[in-house]
Amino acid sequence: MNATGSAWPGLEMRHLLALVAVVETGTFSAAAEQLGYTQSAVSQQIGILERIVGAPLFERPGGRRPVQLTAAGQMLLTHARAVIARVSAAAADLRALGAQANRASCGSGHCRASAPRSCPASSGPSARSGPASRSCCMNRGSPPT
Repeated sequence: MNATGSAWPGLEMRHLLALVAVVETGTFSAAAEQLGYTQSAVSQQIGILERIVGAPLFERPGGRRPVQLTAAGQMLLTHARAVIARVSAAAADLRALGAQANRASCGSGHCRASAPRSCPASSGPSARSGPASRSCCMNRGSPPT
């Protein structure tokens, strides 16, 4: 907990992603498979999230039966989906900004002096500094130096 007594600063995206995955798949096991985690890791993430929010989020019938959201879980799910959507939008915006910056830098002749190894123009120093290098930079998104 922080100085104000709130545990919310400990909230992580993985907690919200686990919540959404459990809801979408219906079970902790299926959520684990979807996320690439073990079932116990998903249980741990949900347990941490429940401690952070101070309320149970799921009614757990046991076995392979689907879990049910509590009222607190339903409320948090709405916010979790909104947070995930906003973070995804921010990531997309920043990727677009980076791509735009790379195109602008490469187009102005400030492209990196050597091409990535995957570029066909990487056969020697003279080939790396020519037009093929700039083309590779623009096509592959290599950062300018």
